Amino acid sequence: MNARRNSFALAAPSIGVAALVLATLVALIGSAQAAPSTKPYVATFETPVAAGTSDTVDLELENRASQQVIGSANVTAQAGFSITGAYIDGAGDVKEAFPTTLLELRNLDIAPGTSRTITIDVTTPCSTDAADKWGIRAKQSNDFKGPPGNDFSLVEADSNLHTAVGGAGGTPAELVFTEQPGDAVKQQTLGSPEVKVAVVDTCGNPTNPSGNVTVTLVQPQDTTYGGGGDLAGTNPQPVSASGVASFNDLTVSESGFGYVLRASYPGVLAADSDAFDVYDAFCPPCTASGVDTHVDVEALGGTAGLSVGAANTAECGTLTPLGSTFAIVPLSGTTGTYTAVLTIDKPALQGVGVSNIVVCVSETSDGPLQRLQTCAKKNPTPKCIVSQTSSHAGDAVITMLFDGDPFGGGFG
Repeated sequence: MNARRNSFALAAPSIGVAALVLATLVALIGSAQAAPSTKPYVATFETPVAAGTSDTVDLELENRASQQVIGSANVTAQAGFSITGAYIDGAGDVKEAFPTTLLELRNLDIAPGTSRTITIDVTTPCSTDAADKWGIRAKQSNDFKGPPGNDFSLVEADSNLHTAVGGAGGTPAELVFTEQPGDAVKQQTLGSPEVKVAVVDTCGNPTNPSGNVTVTLVQPQDTTYGGGGDLAGTNPQPVSASGVASFNDLTVSESGFGYVLRASYPGVLAADSDAFDVYDAFCPPCTASGVDTHVDVEALGGTAGLSVGAANTAECGTLTPLGSTFAIVPLSGTTGTYTAVLTIDKPALQGVGVSNIVVCVSETSDGPLQRLQTCAKKNPTPKCIVSQTSSHAGDAVITMLFDGDPFGGGFG
C-alpha cells in the first residue's frame, strides 16, 4: 500500500510538467497566429511646388514586401492642399469625385519589389509648415477592407510625406501697382521716378511670366474740372525677371482731376491705379509744407504770372495757358491770412473784361472746385476775391484772400 502511494506520488509531478509544457506550446502557437506579418512599403511625395497655384505632386509607392501585393491605398492631403485630380501610371482606379482632401486608390496591383507613380493634381496654399505632412495607408485588399493584419507597414525612414511650398513662380492671378502715379503731377511725367505694375499669384508673390503689361488712361468721372487727355510714352512694357513692368516716361496731354491708369495683362483681371490729378504747371516751390491750394482759371487763353505770400510778394513764376489747373502753395510759416495774386497779361484778355474771369478753388487735390465769390467789404472771410483790377500795363490782376495756416487744411 505504501509502495503504491509512493508510486502515485512520484507520477504526479511528471503529469504537471507535461501540462505546463502543453500550455506553453498553446500560448506560443496562439501568439504566432495573432502577430501581423511584416509587409513594408515606402511612400515618397515630390517636393517642392509653387505657392498659391495649380500644380502637380507625384507620389511613388514602392512595395518592399516579399510576397504580398499592394491592392489599395488612402491618401490624405497635406494641410492647405486641395486635391483636384489624379492619374495612376499603370493599373489602378481612382474612386474620388473632386475636389477632395481624401484620395482613394483601388486595384493598384503593385507587386513585391516594384513601384507605381500616382500624379496628383492640387491647388497649393500660400505657405506650409515643415510639420505638415501627407497621410497615407496601404492594404493588400483591392477594396481597402480587412483586419489590421491586412495593412502594409510604412518605412518612415525611407519615405517623404512633406511637400514644401515655394515662394514664387505661381500662376499669374492679378496685377498690383507697386509704384503709383504721383497724387498731383505735371503733364510731363506721371512717375517719380516711374510707375510699376507687378504680376502676382494668388498669394501676392511676383511671378515670372513672359509677355507685356499695358496701361491705358481712364478719364475723370467729372469732366467739369478738366480731362480729355491722351496717354503717351513707352507702352506696353515687358515683365522683368522679378515679375514687374516699369513705365518711366508716361505723360498726359490735358489737365484734369481724377485720372486713373488701368493695367492689363493677358488672362488676368485688369487693375486700376490710385486716382491722380494732372496740372499744366506748378508754382515753383515756395514752401516745403507739401500742402497745396489748387486754383483753376476758366475760359481764357494765354499765360499767367502768379505771386503767393503775405500780401503781394514777388512773383513765384510764369504759368501756362489759362483755362487750366494750377497749384498755389502758401509760404512756409505763414499765419493769419495771406493773399495770392494772379496776374494775366494783357494779350491774353482779348477783349474779355477782368470781371468776366472765373476763379475756382478746392481745399484738397481731390476735392470739388468751388467758385470764389467777392470778399465782403467788412470782415471778409477767406476764401474770397479781394479785387479784380487792371494794372498800369493793362494786365488783369486778381487778388485772392486765403486762410494763412498751410498746416491746418488751407481754408479753415
